[in-house]
Amino acid sequence: MKLIGTLGMAVAGVVFATQATAAIVPSGVALEVIANYEGITSGPIVLSQPAPGSVNHQVFAGPGGTGMYGTTDEASAHARALVPGTVGSYSQACCFSPGFGGGTPASVSAQAKASQVTHWQAQSSSGATSVDIDVLAFIDGSLKTIDFAGASIGDVYSTVSFTMGYDIGAGVQNVFDVSATLDVVSGLAANGDWSSSFVTSAIPGGASAAVNYNNFYANAFSVQVNTPFAWVVEIETTAFITGPYELGSVADFLNTGGVSLSTDDNGATLQNITPNAVVTVPMPLALLGSAVGVLAIIRRKSGRVA
Repeated sequence: MKLIGTLGMAVAGVVFATQATAAIVPSGVALEVIANYEGITSGPIVLSQPAPGSVNHQVFAGPGGTGMYGTTDEASAHARALVPGTVGSYSQACCFSPGFGGGTPASVSAQAKASQVTHWQAQSSSGATSVDIDVLAFIDGSLKTIDFAGASIGDVYSTVSFTMGYDIGAGVQNVFDVSATLDVVSGLAANGDWSSSFVTSAIPGGASAAVNYNNFYANAFSVQVNTPFAWVVEIETTAFITGPYELGSVADFLNTGGVSLSTDDNGATLQNITPNAVVTVPMPLALLGSAVGVLAIIRRKSGRVA
């Protein structure tokens, strides 16, 4: 479920105006969404834009109508990405279908993924030839599975994967690579250092697993002074159900948090050189700005973005 290979190539397929060398991943955004309802498919829709730019798209498959918990009886996939900015992903497979029953169980599924690539460059007044880069990550969202019949047959699950990495000209190297799956039978399985941040709870007819993750990675990687590098953030969600009952699954990471870069090396500064995003980040103001940014994100969270 890693997105760097898929969406990295999608972004690289567009000729972007950039201040950086062609040896690193081009700056820009990309998404892919697909929805399937009992063999009727919408998508895949693949969109990409150079930086500065944004992509935001949603696809549906199914009859629609009022469903459980304000959702609809259909498959829905929604992805968005913005440079400079964040990425978000939402997948839903729901709910009761009169066509479910007899013969091979039908399936409903949705998949959404988004990628953002920005370019950066470090400077140093101390004469250093390399600079250590720190990463602050704030990620939140939820997985849900619903099975009103309590049946043991069929599959009901939702998944999310989140990857952050850098490219200094030798391909993308992961700093943060995590995933989680909520299965109606097996429960939650989370990989990576955000595992302990998940909180599971019961909901009518099923279960929910919510994550609110905040971590600071000191000296996550090093870059050469005055040499551009790429920063890649990618997310993917999946929702899947199959069987003859009232089922549902949701992976909602459309309004996730953010990721920021900084450095605390003596005499060092970090500059965002993505087009129309030139920002110099000195220390110690970089860490202060990151903390303020996280608080702002927490305060303005107010549910899904349409």
